[in-house]
Amino acid sequence: MRDFLCPILARLKKIVGGLLPQDKKQVQVFLACIAISTILWGLLRFSEEREDELQIAFSYKNFPEDELLISELPSTMPVKVRAQGFDLLSRSFGFNQPQIEIDLSKTKHVLKGDRKQYIWIPKLNAKKIIRSIGTNIKSSLFPVDTIKIEFSEIVTKSLITKFNFEVVNAREHFLLKEPLISPYKVTVRGAKSVLNRLDTITTEPIIIDVLETNLDNDYKLATPFGVDSLYQDSVRVFLGVDALKEHQFDVPITIQNAPDSLEFKLFPNEVVVSFICATSELSQIYPKDFVAEVDFNEIKLNFKKLTVKLNKYPDIVREVKVEPASVECITKLKD
Repeated sequence: MRDFLCPILARLKKIVGGLLPQDKKQVQVFLACIAISTILWGLLRFSEEREDELQIAFSYKNFPEDELLISELPSTMPVKVRAQGFDLLSRSFGFNQPQIEIDLSKTKHVLKGDRKQYIWIPKLNAKKIIRSIGTNIKSSLFPVDTIKIEFSEIVTKSLITKFNFEVVNAREHFLLKEPLISPYKVTVRGAKSVLNRLDTITTEPIIIDVLETNLDNDYKLATPFGVDSLYQDSVRVFLGVDALKEHQFDVPITIQNAPDSLEFKLFPNEVVVSFICATSELSQIYPKDFVAEVDFNEIKLNFKKLTVKLNKYPDIVREVKVEPASVECITKLKD
């Protein structure tokens, strides 16, 4: 294979070597010819008419008073034009970008509920756009038919404050209480169309790694979209942390649907109710808050085990257990 390729490569090298200049003067002449050819090609290419897409830059003046911008403010707009290549050359490379100043006080506007929409139509401003390009435009086309900008009346409103937080490594035996935030409400200034749908304002997102003690700090409020300013930009947050522990009470058993003609003996006549709650909440819990019951309708023999049901317990406790789960019952007729 090598013996086959070597003669071919040697012949190609000889042909290419014959085409290239052999000395320094010939190299200079060769490069000059290439440069002249390139220039002549460029002159011919840019002397012809061509179509190009330019970006028109926008600036604005006379913003409406007592109104807040609630939409994006377009900064550019594409325009397709046809002209001689030389006229478009600098524009094509992004030099001397055409600019249009939009006077919002002279722009048509329409009301849509709490929003006011300002409308600027490129076709109605075609002469102004072409003058900004500053070239001999043969034709123009506007891909964007309408520029729409929305404002809304500026109003004030009081919003409820919320603490926006997340505990990454939450401890199983600790309870986070409801955050206490001061002040409860703050007054904000913003767009009416936005504030009509907004009732709360949150702090900036807070990530907490581990929380085992009370949190008491100041946090900045996040400014929502459509809000221009806050009368108070931070709040005080107190977040209580309480340890969870297991506790238990002895609770007497009562009998449901018991006939008056019978006497009953339960063995045992009370159960041990164990539960988990926050240490600070234990003082609010009493044995009478728990109701353990058995149902007489389960009795079919003179001696039977009855299931104990816990029909009442406080909402602030969790993982409630009853021991024993069933009791023995002896019945006899009353004397």
